[in-house]
Amino acid sequence: MLSGQIAKLLRTELSLEFNPHLFRHLAGERYFDANENDLKGAANLLGHDGTDSVRGFYTSPRIKAAVERFDRVVLRLRAGLPAVAKKKQRR
Repeated sequence: MLSGQIAKLLRTELSLEFNPHLFRHLAGERYFDANENDLKGAANLLGHDGTDSVRGFYTSPRIKAAVERFDRVVLRLRAGLPAVAKKKQRR
């Protein structure tokens, strides 16, 4: 199944545990970012009958901030760095 192959690839290449539901949310977020305000298109992509759930989830500033943090983790892992940068200790 494709979802299993994607999860295995992400686990192998990036050491990320990623399930199909998270992948679906990532696809929805990326679509919405690339096609700003296209609630109907995002709803169609995700298989929703209406735009209410898309509006509630993908336009939330809290969700947007979480996706941006996740993007930074993925970029760090792709660069061969640890997922989270170590904080500098104060003296």
